[in-house]
Amino acid sequence: MVNHLVLEINVKTADEEDEKLEQLTDSWQIRLCEAGCGSWDSDPNRVANFLQKEGNEKLGLNIPIDIDHITRQLRTADARIKEKHQSLISTRNASSSSSYSSSSHPGLEWRRLFIRRELKKSDMCDHQNRLSMPCSQVDEGALTAAEVKTLRQKKWVAAEVVDPQGRRYGVNLRRTMAGTKSCSYAIGKPWNDIKKDNGFKQGMKLEVWALRGKSGKLFFHLTSLP
Repeated sequence: MVNHLVLEINVKTADEEDEKLEQLTDSWQIRLCEAGCGSWDSDPNRVANFLQKEGNEKLGLNIPIDIDHITRQLRTADARIKEKHQSLISTRNASSSSSYSSSSHPGLEWRRLFIRRELKKSDMCDHQNRLSMPCSQVDEGALTAAEVKTLRQKKWVAAEVVDPQGRRYGVNLRRTMAGTKSCSYAIGKPWNDIKKDNGFKQGMKLEVWALRGKSGKLFFHLTSLP
């Protein structure tokens, strides 16, 4: 894990440092929004790499930065920046061919891209019966604080999957650890039924959209890509 990162810049005051960190957060968040995502990527290595590149090339920072500390600061600014760039997220959402949108379904509060990924061999394994989604790639902002807390306690969260044909399946969302650093979210049973009903194969590209009902219920809409 990256503990410290030295960025070569001159920062005269704490206020100037905060302003530069805000610019850095802004730049990172714009990239996520343009990609169709809406939350901060919590992978410390990605944070470090981004800070090094953006800080050196664009902001000229020159202070030692504790990754844990700066990540907390960036997360604090995240909600404001997501609101600022909501138009970018909305534009990306509107371009999708998905029929499950908040506008076409009044019972939905919003929808946002949770993850876009290629189906792996493990996703096709009947014994595992789950769709795995690496934590570093998902938009965790689609989950409520209560849901995140429940999942981190190794419990499951009830949700509903809507497949490309509009069929609905009750599922459990879980969060699992692989070692001490790597984690994944998983859509569990009846994933085997979902993949068979839709003819999903290894190597296919899939978008998983998170939708929130007005009642607070969590939905995931699956969209297969060419």
